[in-house]
Amino acid sequence: MPSPSGRTLYRIAEALVKLQKPFFLQGPQALKPLTLKEVAVETGLHESTVSRALQGKYMQTPFGIFAMKRLFSSALEVEEGEAVSVETAQKMLRELIAEEDPARPYSDRQLASLLAERGIKSARRTVLKYREEMGIPAAPCCRRYQQKK
Repeated sequence: MPSPSGRTLYRIAEALVKLQKPFFLQGPQALKPLTLKEVAVETGLHESTVSRALQGKYMQTPFGIFAMKRLFSSALEVEEGEAVSVETAQKMLRELIAEEDPARPYSDRQLASLLAERGIKSARRTVLKYREEMGIPAAPCCRRYQQKK
């Protein structure tokens, strides 16, 4: 019979699999916004118990080994009143940056506007924060000049 702490971790893992089902079927791009509170309600545990139990714990998934805390994601509001995970917004941001003209990279304000066109509300400062988290330099540092022939 597992120890009380083992049962707690097992209950939390079951709740994560249930609440993040799209992640386990489709991968990290399908990560949904999830809070400690939602898992606490699902398991009948206190939020602080959930948080402590997850410290330094990892889970093997079909897409690799992930820190269990990584399965929690804050949310960004989308136009229809639903929410998307920060990881989804960062993926869209990476795609936009990959598509930009190297001679005229987008500013953070332009990127925020392009995300808004795709239904994700985000401020210029948020775009800057995501860019920094992903290790992508700001527009002036990304500009590449064409050599004249």
